[in-house]
Amino acid sequence: MFPTELKSKVITLPETDDHSIVLVTGNDFRHRRFAYRLQKEFGDLVRVWYELDKDIPVKYVAAGAGSKQAAKPVELAKRKIRDEETAKKLAESHNKSQAKLFAEEIEDLKAYASLKPVGINPKDVLTEGFKDEVLKYNPYFFLTLGGPLYRKPLLESIRGAAINQHAGHSPDFKGTNTTEWALYHRNLFCVSSTVHITITGADAGPILRRSNPCIFHKDSFTNVFARIVALGTELMIEVVQDIIKDKNIIAFEQSQTAGKTYLDQQFDKEMIESIERDFDSNWLEEELIRQHKF
Repeated sequence: MFPTELKSKVITLPETDDHSIVLVTGNDFRHRRFAYRLQKEFGDLVRVWYELDKDIPVKYVAAGAGSKQAAKPVELAKRKIRDEETAKKLAESHNKSQAKLFAEEIEDLKAYASLKPVGINPKDVLTEGFKDEVLKYNPYFFLTLGGPLYRKPLLESIRGAAINQHAGHSPDFKGTNTTEWALYHRNLFCVSSTVHITITGADAGPILRRSNPCIFHKDSFTNVFARIVALGTELMIEVVQDIIKDKNIIAFEQSQTAGKTYLDQQFDKEMIESIERDFDSNWLEEELIRQHKF
């Protein structure tokens, strides 16, 4: 679970008796599983759960209009698959896979939860107003699954560690759609989940855990993605448990020039169709058999 090919270092975090946690997630099945699993494991240490929802009105208005927003609002990247119908089908396929794998578990996990999500527009998390709101909870951990690139003032204000869960193999595959890109390149080694310190660069902070999921012969590529996210949440839990026990943690530095950062607009209909052809022709099953024999 450690990227031993990378140079390691020891990060020493501040000692404390208060390991309070702030969560920020998206609003799909995988995100809700993440939030409920963390509540089950850490109970009332989880002080607030923000759930990103673009349909919620922006809370903090632009600078110069009496708000506390940072000087330059950032327009969040939007998913740009050339064919809108293809994008819709892909989203439906992801939703179906996640519902199949997570829906029942989520209902069971709710019994351990004391928090409901606080809806917030994704643009708001980039503001000074959101930073001030988070600091009211005095968090030791700022844990994220989904969302934009968080800004330095917020990250530096966290007492302990800001940590992100990335459904990709950093440093080789950073950014968006990284599971699909690894599958497009037929690289099962890079079908993995990474938990890393959050910095302002996309999935580029020091790595705390990285591992490959169990994949089954008949999985669809959206099932593979869901399994990667489920694994990553368990890695996140392990990291937080280790930090609570011992403030000296091993982290693996990423080279800022290694690998590639993928953008939404680079992933298009042709890429999806190529991956689907591989799965329809049983490439995954044959590749797993080949690796098992090797």
